[in-house]
Amino acid sequence: MRVQVNTVVHGGNVAELPPLVLQVLREKGVDVWEVFFLIRTGRGTGVPQISMEEYLDTVLWLSEVGRPPLVRTVEGPLYRAVKANRDAFRRMAGKTYRHLRETSAALGIEIGPPSPGQVGTHPHGGTLFISHSGDVYPSGLARVRLGSVMEEDLGTVVSRSEMYLPPEVSSHLRGGRCASCRFRYLCGGSRARALTETGDYFGEDPLCPVVL
Repeated sequence: MRVQVNTVVHGGNVAELPPLVLQVLREKGVDVWEVFFLIRTGRGTGVPQISMEEYLDTVLWLSEVGRPPLVRTVEGPLYRAVKANRDAFRRMAGKTYRHLRETSAALGIEIGPPSPGQVGTHPHGGTLFISHSGDVYPSGLARVRLGSVMEEDLGTVVSRSEMYLPPEVSSHLRGGRCASCRFRYLCGGSRARALTETGDYFGEDPLCPVVL
């Protein structure tokens, strides 16, 4: 049986990630580690958010943690860009990255180039979310109602809503860092975070620090 563990990264637990890898994920034989970057909505509204520097540093560290487990990210699309351009992003690394690496080394956790097969999710995880009442959303955390399967078939909803969904959404980004970033089609920023923090689904992801 394959085992997956989900972890939400927020402003209060970044330093705890290396011990988690060694003492829980590896020692317990976990196959997949799905790392959610906090979206401050619902029960997460009052939870402290990580900083721009912590976001980049954490994603960079995640890209270097050797398998097992297989690492996937949710609402952390910067992971794709970092994996594709690791050397450029390492030049931007800050104190959180150095702390994570030092702690990993002290615990004996292998750190190196991204492992083959590690794939970060799309900003929305490449999925749709359908609520118990039939309402359709780009994701469970991006509360933009696209339609209802109680009123029309899902194919019609998707066809009408392509600008809100990958890959088309990257062509409709406007203003801010995401719209001008060279990685807008590889990363595109978290649309759920943009909506929650700025009120604009197509605006910039306020955690993303880069335009390369």
